Amino acid sequence: MMKKLNVTVLTNATREMAPDDPKSIEIIKASEEVEHDITKTLEKCGHHVRVLGIKEDVKNFFNGLLDCKDDIIFNVCESFRNDSMLEMHVAAVLELVGLKYTGCGPTGLLFAQDKGITKKILAYHGIKFPAFAIYPKGKPVEVRPSDLRFPLIVKPLHEDSSIGISGNSLVKNDETLKERVEFVHEKLSQDALVEEYIEGREFYVGVLGFEDAQVLPIIEMDFSNFPKDRPKIASFKAKWDPKYREEKGIKSFFPKDLPGDLISKISEVALTSFKALQLRDYARLDLRVTPDHEVYVLEANPNPYIAEGEDLPEAAAKAGISYSDFLELILDSALKRHRKNIPPPKNGSGV
Repeated sequence: MMKKLNVTVLTNATREMAPDDPKSIEIIKASEEVEHDITKTLEKCGHHVRVLGIKEDVKNFFNGLLDCKDDIIFNVCESFRNDSMLEMHVAAVLELVGLKYTGCGPTGLLFAQDKGITKKILAYHGIKFPAFAIYPKGKPVEVRPSDLRFPLIVKPLHEDSSIGISGNSLVKNDETLKERVEFVHEKLSQDALVEEYIEGREFYVGVLGFEDAQVLPIIEMDFSNFPKDRPKIASFKAKWDPKYREEKGIKSFFPKDLPGDLISKISEVALTSFKALQLRDYARLDLRVTPDHEVYVLEANPNPYIAEGEDLPEAAAKAGISYSDFLELILDSALKRHRKNIPPPKNGSGV
């Protein structure tokens, strides 16, 4: 049984997000749900928990961390000043202050946030991913590379949570490709990632731990009842809008028809990707598997959504790990990492 800890749950000060933006509203709800579930569950386990919401003032944020005397930070902060690209810098500040914290470090967050970097690292380790090209913001939309075949999906290069992805993201000709790339440049103000659409089944694979990381049971996104004229992609609405999911027949489930060799292959790809991208404690890999069992990594998600009842905690539950044990395993993984990083005392006194 884990000893009782003083835990700070580090989160976004979500009240400062734009309330008139539907995407912000969904992210606010998700952030508040995660904060609530982690706090209440850890308190029920006997831990002393406080919540620290990050606001825009860097000085106050830094000073608040300097004053922190708790045993560990449970880091669920995914942006700063409503900018997800600054997420890695929050982790870097935790490193500078010398605090123990859960989840991915700044290097892993950088790797996962830039989908182009993700793919290049995966290529080095022999992991398959969709062929892609990057269209930089501020430059004319160039001619599509001849080896990039339609249909294609156009995504923002740096966003997660499927922000910027909808049915219109799937393009089938150069005209609509140009229009969608320009949409990403103008509306999301960032580079566009264009990648080949992989026809196949979509799986979400959770990994829990660090050096002794374990792959959790595989979850499949079921598009079988999806309208035939709509692209089978995990859009923002498909991930975050319960009403839309119900209307379109989208659901997540644990597949029972996967042969053992395919389960092993998927698990190996997930674990190799987890280590290659320097993820830690907990993460989720989004994969597509073709009818001939080729496994492609679509995206890596460090510090993913872990409200009770969501995909990753449900995968843990399928493996016999309760939600409270799931959270404590994340804490334990982070504490073990920290202990290994402490140099031995120079005077031999143990002090």
